[in-house]
Amino acid sequence: MDIKLKDILSCVKTWTTLRLDNKDNGEKFYPSYSEITSYGDYYITEIEAAEDKLIVTIKEQI
Repeated sequence: MDIKLKDILSCVKTWTTLRLDNKDNGEKFYPSYSEITSYGDYYITEIEAAEDKLIVTIKEQI
């Protein structure tokens, strides 16, 4: 099942810290909400909860 980032944004209500790991370019960053929505069409390859962070790994194409 292919899940896009925008598909989980409505499910995730709160988090202390959200980190996006972009597999396409190796970038790891802590986006603002507007930055998160600009990556909405990226596919999720992994979701990890670590300490106080939600880490979502994304990729533009599968």
